[in-house]
Amino acid sequence: MIRLLILLGVLAGAGFGAAWLAEVPGQFRLEWQGWEVRAAPGLLVATLLVAAGLILCGLLVVRFMWSLPRRAAAAWRNQRVRRGWRSLETGLTAAAGGDERGVRSALKGVRVLPSDAPLRLLLEAQAAMLAEDSAEAHAVFERMEHGGRTRLAALRGLVAEVRQQGRLEDALELAERAIEQVPSPRWALQECLDLTLRLHRWDRANQIVATMRRSGHMAEDAARRARGIIAVEVARACRADRNAAQAQRAASEAVSLLPDFAPAAAIAAEVWLDAGRSSEAARVIRAAWKTQPHPDLAFLLLRASGADGPLAGVGPLEELTKLTPNTMEGHLALAEVALRAKLFGVARKYLDLVRGGHHDERVYRMLADLERLSGNDPEAASKWLSAALDAQPAPTWTCSACAEGYLRWQAVCDRCGSFDRVAWGAANQVNLRAPIAQLQHLPLEPAALAGATP
Repeated sequence: MIRLLILLGVLAGAGFGAAWLAEVPGQFRLEWQGWEVRAAPGLLVATLLVAAGLILCGLLVVRFMWSLPRRAAAAWRNQRVRRGWRSLETGLTAAAGGDERGVRSALKGVRVLPSDAPLRLLLEAQAAMLAEDSAEAHAVFERMEHGGRTRLAALRGLVAEVRQQGRLEDALELAERAIEQVPSPRWALQECLDLTLRLHRWDRANQIVATMRRSGHMAEDAARRARGIIAVEVARACRADRNAAQAQRAASEAVSLLPDFAPAAAIAAEVWLDAGRSSEAARVIRAAWKTQPHPDLAFLLLRASGADGPLAGVGPLEELTKLTPNTMEGHLALAEVALRAKLFGVARKYLDLVRGGHHDERVYRMLADLERLSGNDPEAASKWLSAALDAQPAPTWTCSACAEGYLRWQAVCDRCGSFDRVAWGAANQVNLRAPIAQLQHLPLEPAALAGATP
């Protein structure tokens, strides 16, 4: 509206000016070298305006013709750049789909783009990785690292490439450089945590867990469990190094964070038994048994109770069965102790209790041992062994990510590197048949009972 009013004002002023010039009396006279020009003021002004317009148009034409080559070259370059960006878009789409030929074709079109353009570098890196050219990919990522906008992308690519080559130490160093950014990216923290766990650098892993919890990248419950599991491994390492004080601190932290976790209770019990604190070991075992009954805890309780023979272990194990009367682990441990003490009637009683519910091959193997040791029915022993072959496999420590089996719990799977995926449960019948054969039943020698450790 304001512009319209201004335009109307200008037009009105021009009209009034033209009318005024038309009414001005007199003539304009110019003499020069015998030439004489006469004109009314209005005609003179109109003539001057037309002449100025023609001169301006002529200057514009000259300027246009002068700049025409430069404008044509710029238009050609812009057209090439537009084709380059279209090729870049096509190449990134092909890279996302794993089309190596499409990426290679797109690379020819993006050469018109600046050599340090972030997306061009990213496409070159994708092409090298699709072609499995690790040297070229590494070179491109190093070029990207020198650019401020592409530094994190370069470090992420380098970490992935170095990890694929199995160079975990170098990958950890690169990931540590990435978390120096403010704020630290989540992927870098996760990579650092995973690599420190695989390399068994428990102290650094604890620090990263704390950083992820403070930055909101890890929930409080997940951080608490991770700290507890790491504390179990720290206690084990310190116990192996005979660092009793540090082992006790780590074991105390593990059971305080994970009081119902069988491996935490087991390592704490071992540490307390090493220190001569049997009552403390028994307390930790009973607390964990209520939620996670495990054979290791049962036989650690025998050590804590000071049982000097199989018969003396019946009482402490009966206390455990009262805590969890509906689970089979306590009854199996009592049957094992009774077998060692040659109390065949007691052993049969507890095995019959287990047979009434859900059970696995351990029950049939113990029944076979019972018939063999008692000498009552050798044929029945063979039948029980045959039944064990068709029964559900005995539980063992198994990685839920790759189904790898272990004789004892560990925080990180040696096969796939997963953290906190080794759990107690039914083993994979194909992959874990060898570990099951070793765990088919506990040793029957009394000496082994007193010194059994998980």
